[in-house]
Amino acid sequence: MYDKGVIISTETLFLNHKLFLADYSFLDSISLHSDFVFYSPQVLFYLDPKGSLQLFAIHLRTNKGPQSQVMTKFSPPNKFLFAKMHAALADAQSHEFVHHLSIHLMMESVAIARNNYLGN
Repeated sequence: MYDKGVIISTETLFLNHKLFLADYSFLDSISLHSDFVFYSPQVLFYLDPKGSLQLFAIHLRTNKGPQSQVMTKFSPPNKFLFAKMHAALADAQSHEFVHHLSIHLMMESVAIARNNYLGN
């Protein structure tokens, strides 16, 4: 990976604990219509010297056959954009349905119980 003209090897990033993985493979279990394809990406980031996470690679995988692709910033621009869109979609699905919805379901029962107990 390039950082201000300096080449940093993947091995160096790994050994210095500078690689981070966002794994959305749990989305593989989503049942789909037979004509649809849903990707469950794995996104690899690295920590740059300034302390910011930078995108390293996106592995697009699907449970619809052997189609698997790895995209980096050196990939064709449209394919890289396609991969980033699927990573963003997977992150949104994870946040909304796994984390956010469970709080709504829990708080809904609290709100109903409060209304029933305290009235208007």
